Amino acid sequence: MVSGCETCETTGQCAQAYHDQKGKYCGRYFDPGQGNYDAQATLPCCCPVQSYCKMSRYSCLCHVGESPPSSPYDPDQVMAVLSSILPIIILLCCACCCISACFAASKRRTGGSGRYDEYDRVSNPSPPTAPSY
Repeated sequence: MVSGCETCETTGQCAQAYHDQKGKYCGRYFDPGQGNYDAQATLPCCCPVQSYCKMSRYSCLCHVGESPPSSPYDPDQVMAVLSSILPIIILLCCACCCISACFAASKRRTGGSGRYDEYDRVSNPSPPTAPSY
């Protein structure tokens, strides 16, 4: 026999979803009493219309009163964005460190002036002198 909650789940007809009274479908959960945790061991969860669903993987709870504030962000989407942005941030930090090291090495080679002095780079030998006899 199909329960009122199962009818609500499959057809959207929820007049008898919660203990043969009007309700709403919340989702499916594992029934620990059935022992195995496959798709066949899940049960539908329905709550009264004036309540909100608070489900976990193994329980179906209905709370009457004000529903908790919902976050506008889906945690899975937040993690997906962070996992795609984090490598870029790390790459940019590495690039900044390399550029900074190059500038520091350049300053050491140029004596801090930031430009090469042509006379410092090329060794000019002294002009030859006439031999003395």
